[in-house]
Amino acid sequence: MIGKSIIGALFGGCISYCLDPKKDPEILEVNGLFEGSKKELIQQFNTISAQAPNVKKPVWHSTISFAHSDIVDDQLIKTVAIDFLKSMGLENNQYILIKHNDTKHVHAHLVINRVGFDGSLARDWKCKFRTMKVMQELEIKYELTVAKDQENQRKVNIKNAIDTGISKGESLNQVFKRVENLGFKIKINKTSNGKIRGVGFRDVEKGIYFKSSSIGRNYSFNNLLKVTQKITKKKIKQLSK
Repeated sequence: MIGKSIIGALFGGCISYCLDPKKDPEILEVNGLFEGSKKELIQQFNTISAQAPNVKKPVWHSTISFAHSDIVDDQLIKTVAIDFLKSMGLENNQYILIKHNDTKHVHAHLVINRVGFDGSLARDWKCKFRTMKVMQELEIKYELTVAKDQENQRKVNIKNAIDTGISKGESLNQVFKRVENLGFKIKINKTSNGKIRGVGFRDVEKGIYFKSSSIGRNYSFNNLLKVTQKITKKKIKQLSK
């Protein structure tokens, strides 16, 4: 399970994203809100945050993503979300829990008002670190897939795709195409003078980024280029005989 939290300024943009029809959104839980149109929900959040006009960033936005291997229903999502809110001291604040159904993996969004009903303010101190720590605790509590294991599996999948391509004598572009077919976007990193210094792989669905060198010592861009060029030269030499 992966959890992320960010602090923002506008409820309008956050709610509009979470309730975008393209995301096939589904409201699972609300607190301190009367369910209505998107515009009405935004207005309700703004009404509460207006009690603390000096607060520039009243929006707390957390995402909770479950692994493909986890068996997840709406009740589990709500249970995990409420446990998270309690651990962060946000359970009594105004919030909405929205599930997105547009991807294969189950994930949901929590939009929370940092401004309390009494005008108090929830601290955002180290919110990213605290979110990660609480999510690790909830992974254990509900026997969910550990985020680190998910990350390691992605690296294994990339490694296997590269190894398969090399074993089949493919060019570097063909090898990278194999990785792209797994759902990764290839990012070529260059220096200021245009020289290639490395390559990375970004999980399109999750937004997680890996340097090629993090896959293994022999998987840096330069090493992969050397290996594939050597194979290509060998193939050309064999064809010229």
